[in-house]
Amino acid sequence: MNDHNEQEKCLMNSSFPYHILRPVGLKDGASNGEVHVQNEGYLPSNSIQRADVAKYLVKSLLENKTGVSGICQK
Repeated sequence: MNDHNEQEKCLMNSSFPYHILRPVGLKDGASNGEVHVQNEGYLPSNSIQRADVAKYLVKSLLENKTGVSGICQK
């Protein structure tokens, strides 16, 4: 966990644009298309489909999102 925190800190302190995504409880299965995103606090759910994480990653790249986001199933 210390390495994880140090890696994020290095990225945040760099001059590079970044979007750190923190999905919870990854599950296999089909996308249900309902993703909850928030930037602070506790998420309302403790799981998300890997397919939904993948779709959100592509969407966030296309929209040039930056910062840190937690995501879960709605």
